[in-house]
Amino acid sequence: MKKSVLLLATLMFLVTFSSCFKDKEGEYKPKEKISRVFYDSGYGDGKSLIEIWRWSDKQLQSIDHYDEGDLDFTEEFTYNKKGQIERIDCYAYSESVEYKYDDKDKLSKMTYYDGNSIEMEFTFIHNGDKVSKIEIMEFDKKGESKSRLMAKGFNPLSLMMPQDAAAEVMKTFIKKQAETKSDMATMDLVWEKDNVKSIKMYIGSYGYSYTMEYDDKLNPYTGFYNSVYCMENIVYPEDYGYGEGFFMYSKNNITTMKYIESDGDAETMRYSYTYEGKYPSVKRWTYSYEELVDFYYDYEIGEYVYVYETITRTKSTYYEYEI
Repeated sequence: MKKSVLLLATLMFLVTFSSCFKDKEGEYKPKEKISRVFYDSGYGDGKSLIEIWRWSDKQLQSIDHYDEGDLDFTEEFTYNKKGQIERIDCYAYSESVEYKYDDKDKLSKMTYYDGNSIEMEFTFIHNGDKVSKIEIMEFDKKGESKSRLMAKGFNPLSLMMPQDAAAEVMKTFIKKQAETKSDMATMDLVWEKDNVKSIKMYIGSYGYSYTMEYDDKLNPYTGFYNSVYCMENIVYPEDYGYGEGFFMYSKNNITTMKYIESDGDAETMRYSYTYEGKYPSVKRWTYSYEELVDFYYDYEIGEYVYVYETITRTKSTYYEYEI
């Protein structure tokens, strides 16, 4: 698997969940606790273990991340006296994330460290009880990080939106950041009841937006301030491709996401779920692509003719919960 991933992947995941839920920002107390996560790429290899979650009573303590059957690294969670996530460490790669809250227990800042160096900083602005804007400052001038923490899942983007969408956002962000020579990006969030309806992101003069539709079932990641979890396909969705259709801010699960860039490019992504009880046990993302199956030289027109076939595959993520 490719190792490098965009540092920017951090941003969407950190968007705080609405305080219309009983827990404080930074608390993660799901009614059903995830125990293991499996992934099936849709290429006929079957599903494989990618995560083991470890809990102490109602508090998440760590997540073991697996790569092709082997333990890759563990992220460990530290909480403040109020039970809010305060720090996440990936000791295997000397990386960490710190969370700061204001006097009203709202998330105010998130800082990502590679060793002792700050790579990214996120500032959260609230309108009432909900986050309305996120300002992102990048300190890594290369526009790319070799961070394993980031590579494996440190991605607010992916809990804010499906990971394939997050992948496109990050690629666009890096490209436009280089063009505009901007170190700063902003994200504006629009809410509809308990779900984020749309997100607009600006990098200099360039912008793009996402509009989401939801089902009426419960999202198992609401309020999950994880650092590593969902970054797999920020840069390489075809390899990582877990395609998480979840967003930590929203109460329900994303079924459709429409992506539009300011230059007119657009794409629609759709997700489906199988439920056992109130939470999903399987999430599926079905997608199509063109694959070259044949080519030949046509002497009448004097050039090669390429024959493509439309391939449709379904990627699936499976969730097990503690009994």
